[in-house]
Order: sequence, then C-alpha cells, then structure tokens
Amino acid sequence: MSWILSIYSTNAFKEVLLPAINNADTSIIIDKDIFVMPTDIEIPLEIIENKWYIRNTQHLDIRYTISKDYYNEECIVDRDLLTIYIESHTIINLVVREVKDSFRVYKKYNISKVDSVTIGKSENADFCYDTQK
Repeated sequence: MSWILSIYSTNAFKEVLLPAINNADTSIIIDKDIFVMPTDIEIPLEIIENKWYIRNTQHLDIRYTISKDYYNEECIVDRDLLTIYIESHTIINLVVREVKDSFRVYKKYNISKVDSVTIGKSENADFCYDTQK
C-alpha cells in the first residue's frame, strides 16, 4: 500500500507520494512562491509500523476539516481531511489517500489561468471526491 497527500489552497494544488520506508522521517515543504504565502511551511512526517504521523505540530495549527478538532499527532488514515491555518489567513488543505498501487498515472491539470475551481463531494464540483468509507 502507498500513501498520497493532496495539498491544495485557493492558489495551488500538489500531490505527494509518501515514501514506503518504514520507521523513517520525511518532510514535505509547501513552497511559499507556489502557494502564495509569506514563508515556506514544513510538514514533518514519520512512518512507524506502516502508519503515518504528522510530527512536531506545535508550530502548525492543524485541524480536522469537518469537525474542526485539533490534530494531536495521531496516525493519519485514508480519507482524512485536514486543514492547516496560517497566520496570514492562508488555508492549506490536506487530503489523505491510501492506494493499492503507487505506480498510478494521474491526470494533471494546469489551473494557473483558471478563475475558480471547486473541490468537494458534489457531482458539480470540478474535482469530486467521496468521503464515505
């Protein structure tokens, strides 16, 4: 199994395939220039016994998107929806997906010249996902 993080805001979208190295640390850098923020943001991750955790979250305001409960470094699971709130009122969203095959081909879209994009579970959304398990 592989894990993919979809990271998006009103300004950018990025997908990251997490490395399948057990008991290892890794970090994802959310680039300030791409996501139009004052500074880069580092999301430190760790995999322990094939479970992923976001670590050292004291400097990040991470909450579950739907319930607004704070993320407390528990393992992330398939279809988790997390929101990172940043001082400059920027919001970064994370969608966690577990996939059977990491060698998938994803269709990518250049949205740099698009006025608006909708993401959600409505069939009318530009990017539609189902949060039902």
